[in-house]
Formats: sequence, C-alpha cells, structure tokens
Amino acid sequence: PPMNPRNTVHDMKTKLASLSVILALSGCAVAPPLALTVVTRGDYAAVQKYGSELIERAIAKEKVPGISIALVDDQKVIWSQGFGYADAQAKRPASGDTIYRVGSISKLFTDTAALQLVERGKLKLDEPVQRLLAGFDPKSWDGTGTDITPRMLMTHHSGLQRDSAKSFQSQAPERFTHFVSNFNSYLAYQPGQLLSYSNIALTVLGSVVEKQSGRPFEEQLKREVLEPLGMSQSGFSTAASSSAEMSQSYNGEAVRPAIPLRDVPAGGLNSSVNDLSRFMQMVFAAGKYNGLQVLKPESLAEMFRAQNTDVKLDFDNRIGLGWFLEPPEKSRIVGGGLLAGHGGAIDGYRSEMTLLPEHKLGVVVLSNSSTGAGPVKHIALEVLKLALEVKTGIRPASDSSEAPQFVDQALAAAQIEKWVGNYTTVMGYVRVYSKDGKTLQVDAAGHTAMLRERADGLFGLSYKLWGMIPVNLGDLGAIGLARQSVEGHEVLVAHQGLRQALAGARIPTLPMDGDIRQFVVQHLGQYEVTDAGDGKVEIQSVRFLEENGVLIAEVKATDSDQVARIVLKPISGNLALALGPLADRGEVVEALPSTGGAVEVRALGLTFRKLVTLGN
Repeated sequence: PPMNPRNTVHDMKTKLASLSVILALSGCAVAPPLALTVVTRGDYAAVQKYGSELIERAIAKEKVPGISIALVDDQKVIWSQGFGYADAQAKRPASGDTIYRVGSISKLFTDTAALQLVERGKLKLDEPVQRLLAGFDPKSWDGTGTDITPRMLMTHHSGLQRDSAKSFQSQAPERFTHFVSNFNSYLAYQPGQLLSYSNIALTVLGSVVEKQSGRPFEEQLKREVLEPLGMSQSGFSTAASSSAEMSQSYNGEAVRPAIPLRDVPAGGLNSSVNDLSRFMQMVFAAGKYNGLQVLKPESLAEMFRAQNTDVKLDFDNRIGLGWFLEPPEKSRIVGGGLLAGHGGAIDGYRSEMTLLPEHKLGVVVLSNSSTGAGPVKHIALEVLKLALEVKTGIRPASDSSEAPQFVDQALAAAQIEKWVGNYTTVMGYVRVYSKDGKTLQVDAAGHTAMLRERADGLFGLSYKLWGMIPVNLGDLGAIGLARQSVEGHEVLVAHQGLRQALAGARIPTLPMDGDIRQFVVQHLGQYEVTDAGDGKVEIQSVRFLEENGVLIAEVKATDSDQVARIVLKPISGNLALALGPLADRGEVVEALPSTGGAVEVRALGLTFRKLVTLGN
C-alpha cells in the first residue's frame, strides 16, 4: 500500500531508484495502464481480459516467470488463473492452485489468530506483552517507557526495529520464540510515537499467540484459521512448501533459492490465490465461512478501523489492526470507499492483496520473481478499479493532478536560510545548499536536482540531464515539500494531491569535541560482518564516513551496486542512532568493548568489525 515508508537496507534499492519519497505516497512506478473501453454492469469478462493483458505485459517486460491472480466478489471467486510458469525450467505452468511464499500477507493471519484469543478472553489488546512473555525485554536508550501492547504490534507502532538480520534467514533458523524470549535490544522509537514497519513486532505477536493458546503457533493457525477456511494448500513454515504445487523462486529469469525464515508469524505462510480467496470471502461475510464464525463481526470492524488517527507524525498513513488503509477521501480508487491492503516480499516472491470492503470486492496477486514487486501492486489496483465499475457502475475518477507551476524568481534570503542544511529522510542522507544565494540545490543518492518554489507555496524538484536537458519527473515532479513543526519535531513533509507523509528532518552538524567527537573519530572506516554464520545477509559492505559535518553509514547490498547513505547520530561515547525520518530517533548502533584492539559495532543484530581507517 502507499503511505507506508520503509526505512532500512532491505528496501533501499527501491528508494534509491525512485530518488524520492514517491514510494511512500503512490507505490512503485510501472508502465501506464492499457487503454480501457467502456464496460457494462456485470461484464466480468472485460475485467478478466484487461487483467490478462496487464499480467502478460508484466511477464514479458519485467521478466516475471509466473503470476497467479484471483478476483472475489462477495462469496464468489469470479476469476482465478495462473500465467507463465510456476517452474520455468520444468515448464510447469502457474495456476490458481500454485503455491507461493506470500511474505507479509502472513501478518494478516497472525493478527486474525490474536483477535480470536481476544474474543475468547485469553488476550487483551492494550495490556503490555512483557507481562506475558518471559525474557522479552526491549530497552530504551533515554529512559522513556518500553511497554508494548498487542495493538501496537498489529499497527506497527511498537517502536521495535524493523528486523534483526542475524539468522533472519538461514539454512537452520532458530525457533522464533527463542529469539523473542532472548530479545533485549534497544527500541528505535518510543512505543506509539509513529508508524514504523517491523517484522519483529509480528514475530513477538506470534509468540503471544503461541503462549496464550497453549499450542505451537503453526498448529494454532492451522486449527483455528486455515482449516476452518478450507485453506488446505496453505501452512505456516520456516521453509517453502514441499507440495508439488510449490512455485520456484526467481530474480527475473534466474533462480533465486528460497532460504528458510526464522520470523514465521511475520512472513512464513505458503499459500495460493485460491486459498487466499477464502480468506477474503470470510472478510466479506462478516467473519463467517462455510457456516463457521471464524472471527466476530466486531473484530473485523476493528481490523478495518483506522487505529492511528491521533498520531500526528503519521500524517495520512492509516492502519487498522493489520490492514493498511486508505480512507475514501484519500483513496487511490476514488469513489470506491475504504481501500484496504497488504503486500508481501520474501526471496523472489512478491504478493499483493487489495480489498474494497464496502463493495465486497477483493483481488490477490502472487508472483515468483523479485521483479514482480511493482507489477503485483499495479495489477491488483487496476483490476479492482475495473471490477468496481463492472459491479456498481462507479467509474473511479483519476486522483492524479498536475503539480503547480514553479515560481520563476530568485528566492529570498530567508527562504534560502530556512532550507539550507543536512537532512535525514526516508531515502537516507540529503543535503540542501545554495551556490549563488538565489537558488537551491539538492544532493541525494548520488544525484543533484534543483529545489524550487511552487505557486502553492510548497517546494518541488526539477532536474536537468547533464545540467542542460529538462527531464519530466512524472509523479516525482508532482510532490511538494514543506517544513513543518509537529509535536516538537521540525520535520520535512511530502505532499502529493490530498495526501501527506513524513519525509524527514533537518539535522545539526556534529560537535567538534567531547564524547561525540571521540565516537566519530574512532569509528570512521570500512566494516565487515563477523557473525553471520550460515545466515543470509544482504549487506556486502559498510563504511562510516564524515561528510559536511554529518556521520554517514554507506551500506552496499550484496546484489546491487547502489549504496544507501544513512545518517548516524552519536548520542554518547558508545551509542549512535541510525536515523530515519526523525532527527532524534532511530535504530541503535552500539559500540562494543574493544577486544585485542579491534573496533566493533553492533547493529541490526549483527556485529561489524572495522577493517580500514579513512583519512580526513
């Protein structure tokens, strides 16, 4: 869903490619939609034809071996089909029964199981989970509160870091409950402070489900959720399914082996579009399926109620209990009422489930290649739009609008002073500066653009290739930026149409003496991971450097030449914060006691040892 910024190395390549917070506002960029003819009420064949064309184009253009889709209208599966191959080498076609790793769509099922326990009086949504889980003991570096509730876990407001990379994926991952029962890492944010996506949070919730149900998590989900829904092909597991229907995993056309996952409640579901259709049918039937009340109507209503309307730093991010929400007035399907959805990504698998609950329409799209990330979102949304028109006659209006024109005059000195500085943002380190005292430039992710005033008072980006040829930035060019004070935070806000999102904050330069300076001097250099074991680590290299009075961690992924540049804010002689959109909160980087003269830090659950000291 849009409005869901992700701030760690796992999605850095997408951020860098977009050069903006556009992903937080309008999803992945894809080719323009195919031309549509006028459809008539009830003509679902037109939806199938249009959706098939979208899928076939994505398979060809993005080199996605296989895609499966299902469209649900209330209690009917209108369309279920596979395209391409579940296994390209074996020439095994994809179908509606092809099984994929669905990634974070798994979280909706974990949330459902937790709500079943709430209904049965075995769990309270607003009681600290520390009272239930022995050994789960997150820390706060500044002494603020650490109580975390199931509601916070389900809405990604726990303050927990996104991931603990060590053993997140490995050939023999530890049991996730063991990880949770030994968790004592620092929180990245104060609980309840803002929406910050966390796989760890749902893994903790899965431990709560296991503890309060008295059954292993996988068994509880099978008995209480999957079997009542008739999802016979589906199951939670560390590994890909052993079923003959299981799809191969790819990166484009190259095989990308699926690696077992520790955090099963966050991303361990294997399923098919046919099985996931049954979950949507249950939602549309007020929690019932085949005569069984799987979830009470009141619980479902709470899942689709925005839980964070009073969290000012979330701006237009809206989330229910598990579902990412777009309210009717700001939905990408204008006229369709509330839009709810959740995506998923693990190894080469990409998935998207999108619903219009008011109209009892839903689409799920599963793919077996990492290149399917943009297409699954685009296909789900476009098919749902046309299905809405076919069912109701409502033709969704376009929510796109042209950006206001730039003001063609020199900026005032006060405007220059207001904007110039260093920023931490959802895409990493950004520098705003002026060469001539009249205009503003932006350096971000290895590119330089102009920051210009617009007629609506916001500022926007313009770019010239080689400094000469104007480039149409598309959706990126429609984004307006503003500085704003929110609950004591001076933040950068991104505007697109009616939607706003937290984009970043300006940061001060580093002090030149004391413990902070000592931290900087001691830790400049190149680092390597020393304790990954057999775990999958997506980090190829890390370098700490000082630039424009800012400490930066340059992080290079294992399968890309692109580099994420993350702002580090030292807060003591042995702690620093890896900043995201706020200037005073982020995941903690901890300097470890020196052993044999080695300089080591701990972050993302991994230990990094310095190799080379950089010159200044």
